[in-house]
Amino acid sequence: MTSQTKQKNTWVAVTVFIAITIFAGCKKGADEKNDIESYRYDITPSESVSDRPSEFAKPDTMLKTDTEINLRDVIRSARTWRPAYVSSYGKTASDFALPDIYGQQRKLSDYRGKNVIINFWATWCPGCKEQISKLIALRNLISEDELTILAISFATRWPPNTTVMVKKYVEQNRISYPVISVNTNYLPAPYNQIRSIPCTFFIDPEGKIKLATEGLVPISHLKDILKAEY
Repeated sequence: MTSQTKQKNTWVAVTVFIAITIFAGCKKGADEKNDIESYRYDITPSESVSDRPSEFAKPDTMLKTDTEINLRDVIRSARTWRPAYVSSYGKTASDFALPDIYGQQRKLSDYRGKNVIINFWATWCPGCKEQISKLIALRNLISEDELTILAISFATRWPPNTTVMVKKYVEQNRISYPVISVNTNYLPAPYNQIRSIPCTFFIDPEGKIKLATEGLVPISHLKDILKAEY
């Protein structure tokens, strides 16, 4: 083999290596984006529920708990969720008064003085079911004196998510916080504008919207968001 041929083969090998490296890097970035997108479920999905992922393989990074937590740092560490409805941050949350599935009136402004989490979900949404398990765990960790958790499920014929279905799911899974089943027309903005679930609003003790998220928020981040300064 001549020196010229050896040099040519070396350059070919180097070129192939660089191309593979660049492609792998781009693919990783695309996969990370798709991971986040896959954790969001459109209210009116075009595909069947069976086509949706049912598990969340990539957990979010847990922040250190021995230091002051900044909300921006929590957002930066997110992998399975992203901030949503950013224009509402810092504004007083729109009030509503609606009966839960057992007929008890739930008025948002009644919970002033403590943190409030409002979670929007549906029975057909696998990601929502994952989020519910995290919220039940959170409910067991933080008392009702400090935190109110409200769940709202939009009553729809398609995808099927009737009040009867919601109540059955609540009882089967022993959901330990109030659940409301309602038509979107009975809610004020921005709640009536939700298009992807699970969607979660975090409201501070002053009644202002601290953060809204789309996607699965792990319990470590649920706790961090509640404690974070902003």
